[in-house]
Parts: sequence; C-alpha cells; structure tokens
Amino acid sequence: LKKSIFQSFDSTAKTLSSGLLMLAMHQDIQQKLINEIDSICGTEKELTFDNDFLQRFTYLDLIVKETIRLFPAGPIVARETSDEIDICGYKITKKTIMVMSIFAMQRDPKYWGDDAHLYRPERFENLENPQAYLPFTGEDLFLLFGFLTDFCVFQEGNGCALVSRILKI
Repeated sequence: LKKSIFQSFDSTAKTLSSGLLMLAMHQDIQQKLINEIDSICGTEKELTFDNDFLQRFTYLDLIVKETIRLFPAGPIVARETSDEIDICGYKITKKTIMVMSIFAMQRDPKYWGDDAHLYRPERFENLENPQAYLPFTGEDLFLLFGFLTDFCVFQEGNGCALVSRILKI
C-alpha cells in the first residue's frame, strides 16, 4: 500500500510539474486557461473542488491530457506474455518479457500527426474516436494509467487530485 500511495503522489507530482512548465513556456495556452478559470470561478472566494465542479474545466482537461501524452509519469512498461502470440508476423513465445515505450507511442507522428512533438492541448478537442489512439484505454485514460491499476491519479475517489492542485496554484 505504501508503494501504491507513493506512486500516486509521484505520478501526480511529475505530471503537475511538467504541466506547469508547459504553461510557463506557452503563454497563449496559459492565458486561455486563466480565462477559463475566471469565467467559471468568477469572484467566488469559497470553491468546492468536487468532480461536478472540475468537469466544467474543459480546457484544463485538454491541458492535462496533452501533458500526460508528452510527459508520461512512467515512460516504459514491461509485461510478460501469458500465451504465445503473433505480432505483425513475429512469433512471441509464452513468458517473453515485452517492453513498451509509452514515451515513444505518445509522440509517434503516425498517430498524432507531424506536430506530435509539440505541446498542443487542442489536439484533444474534437477527436472522432478517442479510443482509436494508442494512449487510451476503453475508459478514456492513457495507456500508462491503465497499467497502474493499484492507485492512480485518475481513479474514482482520487480523480480530482491533479486538476484541483492545478486550480489551487
């Protein structure tokens, strides 16, 4: 349990610091976020950071997704095959250790376009089929977080962790 809790905080901290760095480097994106926060929060002094409130921040959601895409908290994962499988004509025997580079997949121009290396949150605005992109699982979470099933910044009950920290800053 201690390891899971540490992984959660470590993932959140890495993603938060990467997101804040990107906002500092991209003043136009930062200004759009400030405008969204101002329009939703107004002059309220007391705010409740629950899921209903946080779901109103659509541009912030795009920023979080783009940050996770470019800066995955765990850039490489390894799994052992449980059966013999065939991948693109290559026979992979049972109990083979497969290593996947989440970092490379989430920057692949084949899936993300020629600007895959650029920080552009708007790429997530009108996806025809978000499930068609490699970094997603059926629950619309990035591949990386699909593997961290024990404790994750986006799991139910902890879903506000990253977003509420950004808003509080």
